Amino acid sequence: MLLAAAAAAEAAAAATAAAAAQGSGLQQQQQQQQQQQQQQQQQQQQQQQHIFNRISKSMKTALLQRQQQAAAAVAQPRVQHPTTQQTQAPPPAAAAAAAAAAAAAAAAAAAGTAARGAAVAAAVAAVTAREITEAVAKAAAAAAAAAAAAAAAAAGTATGGAAVAAAVAAVTAGEITEAAPKATAAARAAAAAKAATA
Repeated sequence: MLLAAAAAAEAAAAATAAAAAQGSGLQQQQQQQQQQQQQQQQQQQQQQQHIFNRISKSMKTALLQRQQQAAAAVAQPRVQHPTTQQTQAPPPAAAAAAAAAAAAAAAAAAAGTAARGAAVAAAVAAVTAREITEAVAKAAAAAAAAAAAAAAAAAGTATGGAAVAAAVAAVTAGEITEAAPKATAAARAAAAAKAATA
């Protein structure tokens, strides 16, 4: 009887240690995945900012050139007719074309800003969907671990099964605690992107 009890206690301790080690490994893997996701998101934001800066710079350059051309067209000296001694103004078509080009450049710049906002919103939505998928997978893994703990408790001693179940519950609670702030932050980011686009 004593030998059987000692063996059961050793088995329960080994199961508890294995569950704790598995929980630690899961936490490390989750932290690595979180860091990778943050790095990818930062890279995407940097790329979007770089593209937007290039587009904005080209739009500003084109607008400045159009404005300079319009100013030069307006500042041209009036030509005196050799016979009638009457003055003529520059053709109005050039000024109208310059004004239309400036308006088109401004509209293109505004469209670029809206497109950038839409791209940011799409990136935030993708990150949010990925986090939700990971949370569902974690919940399924936790449920499977709980089922394994229940089976171990049924097969072994009640003390060992309770220890394994407690370890699994601790890991599950930790995952839920970590997932909740991420979901809140993702929702806030999506709302901010939507407001910026609107």
